[in-house]
Amino acid sequence: MKNKVNKATILVLSCLLVFATMTTGGCSDKESTVAPPFVPPEYFDCIKVTPRELRDLYFVAYSDFMTVEAQYNDKYFVFKDLTIEDWMFKDIDEGFIWVDLIKCYVADVEKTKRFKTGDKVDVVGLNAGPTCYQRAELEFVDCIVLPAGSVALPSDPDAATITPGY
Repeated sequence: MKNKVNKATILVLSCLLVFATMTTGGCSDKESTVAPPFVPPEYFDCIKVTPRELRDLYFVAYSDFMTVEAQYNDKYFVFKDLTIEDWMFKDIDEGFIWVDLIKCYVADVEKTKRFKTGDKVDVVGLNAGPTCYQRAELEFVDCIVLPAGSVALPSDPDAATITPGY
């Protein structure tokens, strides 16, 4: 008799476990947690700056171009909490977006196209320097567009700052 009770208890508990798993999403095709987007390790040493602050470093009246380029070219920067506007994505099919007067060549065009007007994003990329001093444009390469705040960039907000190169 005791053996039959144990088998019946095991069967009932197993059925309850299977039912509970199925009703709580254990067998659904939806993700229960959203993994953060992948960002290469070198991007975490980026410098947080606004597009205007970075452009001003290069193009203000008394800026020393050689000093500024030596300090800030080939460095990773992040622009935080930007609101996407239509004009920013007008050249996405050519592989880049605009952030102010900064041309950002994106690492993954298809992923970037998922964002829509009004979305809040962070843009991180490698500063390649000025494209043209007359138009006050900068160029970034290997840019990653992320949902705003989805990745803690920079990893140490107090590690780097920008200073004018007069």
